[in-house]
Amino acid sequence: MVGCVSLVRAVPKQHIRNVWEARKVPTEFELLDKEDPFSYYRGKSEKFANMTPEDRVAKLIRIGFPIAVTSGLIALYYWREEVQKRVPPLAPHEHTQTNWSGTRAVSTKRFFQPETLEELESLVAHAHRSGSRLRPVGAGLSPNGLAFDKDGMVSLAHLDKVLSIDPANRRITVQAGARVTQVLEALRGHGLTLQNLASINEQHMGGFVQVSAHGTGAGLPPVDEQVVAMKLVTPALGTLSLSADSADPADRALFRLARVGLGSLGV
Repeated sequence: MVGCVSLVRAVPKQHIRNVWEARKVPTEFELLDKEDPFSYYRGKSEKFANMTPEDRVAKLIRIGFPIAVTSGLIALYYWREEVQKRVPPLAPHEHTQTNWSGTRAVSTKRFFQPETLEELESLVAHAHRSGSRLRPVGAGLSPNGLAFDKDGMVSLAHLDKVLSIDPANRRITVQAGARVTQVLEALRGHGLTLQNLASINEQHMGGFVQVSAHGTGAGLPPVDEQVVAMKLVTPALGTLSLSADSADPADRALFRLARVGLGSLGV
């Protein structure tokens, strides 16, 4: 290196030899008895038997701890490999989600659109096992980007069926991805409509309810109060069926909370 000077202090060779000899560590070799090849191991066993309990514990810890750590790391490696096999495939390119007003946008490779309830349950269960975030996202009407999360989003756009209509009891059962306009069209043929609407009718019904959307009119309740029953796919408890007339007070309380859960209690 330019600008550096190395200084070495000269010492006699004999001094170096003496230092080297002093640093040598004597090594003992125990030879096996040809007539009794197991005598070596028997001696070790007797030595262990003559130890105090404290020394035995210390020796076992010295021997067992590295083995336990190594075994744990190997098990963790294979467990992660197995978990990775069950990871839903990532999108080949980043998906960019933008809200209606164009004021919020987020890009992620973890954007899922399940087509069946079973696929949705699998996604939520995997997110729970792996500790990853997964936010349900609707049509993106909210101006604040509430459901946008670069770590992962799930859209129910493909779960958009109108399942049944009961004109006598004025009830309709729909999947959460059905748009408000679809529901209105389905009800129109029965002379029915929704009690309250927002100024836009392209929302997904799930998001429409979760944010407690509303129109105008002091005497009209928000749309979540029109919900009488729902299914909620949760991370830890699986799929729950909740209703306003449940016999269990705890279920009724959870139902009231889940109607406007903002996607935080499940999908």
